Amino acid sequence: MRTHPRLLPTLLAATLPAACAEGDSTANPHTLTTTFDTINTVIHATNTGTPPEWQLTQVVSIGPESVTEQETPDEFGRVSAAALGPDGTVFVADAANDEIRVFGLDGSHIRTFGRDGEGPGEFGSIYSIAWVGDRLLTLDPWVGRIGEFSAAGEWLGQRRTAGSITGPPTFIRFFPVGPNEAFLFAFGSDRGWVGLDSGGDTGDTVPWATAPNDLPGLTETILCEWDGGVGYYPHTAGAKFVQHPASGGIMYSAWGYFYRIAVTGRTGTPCA
Repeated sequence: MRTHPRLLPTLLAATLPAACAEGDSTANPHTLTTTFDTINTVIHATNTGTPPEWQLTQVVSIGPESVTEQETPDEFGRVSAAALGPDGTVFVADAANDEIRVFGLDGSHIRTFGRDGEGPGEFGSIYSIAWVGDRLLTLDPWVGRIGEFSAAGEWLGQRRTAGSITGPPTFIRFFPVGPNEAFLFAFGSDRGWVGLDSGGDTGDTVPWATAPNDLPGLTETILCEWDGGVGYYPHTAGAKFVQHPASGGIMYSAWGYFYRIAVTGRTGTPCA
């Protein structure tokens, strides 16, 4: 078992008032009013009033404060993702050991499943996990598949996706948006996100949000190719352009030089 002393999963519960419906030009949660102006093709948002409040509550922290070298289940090699499962369980993906470990909210270890490989229930890489309905989806971009598991760790099947891909799990991952829906970025000519649920593709898509061409310091993703593999990496020094899709064609995006989150619809029209 490979361990690292600082990578301990912590689950936080976050709440925020609803943002908007597609097509709205203003939002008014907690007396907040947002005004949009387009200046030199750049959309500027001005907020007045009382903003909505975030509230974070720690659910559970799993793992010792220091490595004991006892190779216990709560000593992880590299945590790539964590998700709250059914019946108060926490599923943790350990990318270094190619395992998923399940814990109770009291930190007790319940079970471990998965191992290195490309067969059923095995992982070549494990970048992200997400619950959709009654099954756990696991993203294995190197093998090129999405694995499906039950809460008990039983292999339920797989879905094919783009393979031989690597990069940071902060980008190559699932984007959960509800109890039975998550989005995954579709690599290829049709850049954007595709919705997934417990039955397969939802048919819901969210296009790639395009930043203004004159955005100061915005840099493209660095693309690396080797031995038939492709790696996507953000620029280490440039301004970041972060996106998070949501149901109904809504996109949340943030630009590194602006301290705000833009909420747009399918056509790029601001809605909050």
